[in-house]
Amino acid sequence: MRDPNTKVLSNLPVLSQHSVNTERTPISSKGMSHVEGGWPATCDPTEPVDVQRYEKNLYRDTSLGFSHATREMVTGAGNCIRQNNEIDLFEEYFSGE
Repeated sequence: MRDPNTKVLSNLPVLSQHSVNTERTPISSKGMSHVEGGWPATCDPTEPVDVQRYEKNLYRDTSLGFSHATREMVTGAGNCIRQNNEIDLFEEYFSGE
């Protein structure tokens, strides 16, 4: 049993809570249909035969599709990450600041 005259120290942090009411911004949901656009000049998007021929070439040629674009994007992002990792975050580059 604990002695009633001893103090108990608490190591729990003191918490606080705060809330703010802000003005509401009116928003609306809009959609787009990308039926035309992004087609090469040789392909007429209204002709099913042209669309089918282009999609067939797109799936066959790996340099035209999603995987090629993703690979290029990841390579560029990797270069940026390596450059960022080369900077010493704790070095003082400008004296007096």
